[in-house]
Amino acid sequence: MHSVRAGRQFALAEVEDVVGQLAESVLRNPQALIGLTRIRQRDHYTFEHSVSVAVFLLAFARYLGFDETTVRALGVGGLLHDIGKTRIPLNILNKPGPLSEDEYLVMREHVNLGCALLDEHGGVGPIAMAVVKEHHERCDGNGYPLRLQGDGISRYGQMAAIVDVYDAITADRAYHHAEVPTRVLGRLLEWSAHHFDQQLVSQFIRCVGIYPVGSLVRLMNGWIGVVVEQGDEDLLHPKVRAVYDTRKRAFMPPQDLDLATPIEGDDYRIEGAVAEERWGISGADYLE
Repeated sequence: MHSVRAGRQFALAEVEDVVGQLAESVLRNPQALIGLTRIRQRDHYTFEHSVSVAVFLLAFARYLGFDETTVRALGVGGLLHDIGKTRIPLNILNKPGPLSEDEYLVMREHVNLGCALLDEHGGVGPIAMAVVKEHHERCDGNGYPLRLQGDGISRYGQMAAIVDVYDAITADRAYHHAEVPTRVLGRLLEWSAHHFDQQLVSQFIRCVGIYPVGSLVRLMNGWIGVVVEQGDEDLLHPKVRAVYDTRKRAFMPPQDLDLATPIEGDDYRIEGAVAEERWGISGADYLE
């Protein structure tokens, strides 16, 4: 993105190489890489967001059983979906607060600008282009830039729309605190009545898990744990790494728990998801 903004040639081969490495990692261990998308740097938000969307699309496509060529094409689309933002003025792109109506209209142009940029370069396949063109379209026709509806949006565009919104809301930004992933998944389910395909949203939730890898949960015994792996069959009982005891108000030696397996002693059931800033704990720090 820095190269494009500076007027240098767009290097599609480098993008494809990066996506190839990400795809191989997702095929080896999709949950681990999804967890690492929770590492953020505010001043590199667009970059971090693009990588995260690529990772989620790769994992989502793999979960849906797409062939390897399609999986990689979706990854390319995810990495490039916001490439048009390189043509948006920095004072709008990096504004530390909500955009005005006029600024929002300028920001919306990033989709058309991105498509034009990729068309000019050539070599970007139809699946990746669908992600770039349609990630802001909505099933009820209230999206942009074409106000497509229902089946008028490709399956790839519908997948990208879900992933883009999920990652944006679960990210920290200068004017927006990250929301707990579990709550965001619930909101996606609500919005699927109008904005998103309900079946795809349900499949995405099963893909990332009700308690996504890297998120924090509070157990009934007062421990705070980091979700490190989804349960093989039961999404309500993932594998958790307990790291903090709220009763003692102290960190504890990390202790791994498989909540799908009965454990004697304290009540290790999940009470609910919790926000990282509430306890000053970064889930990503405990994923390695």
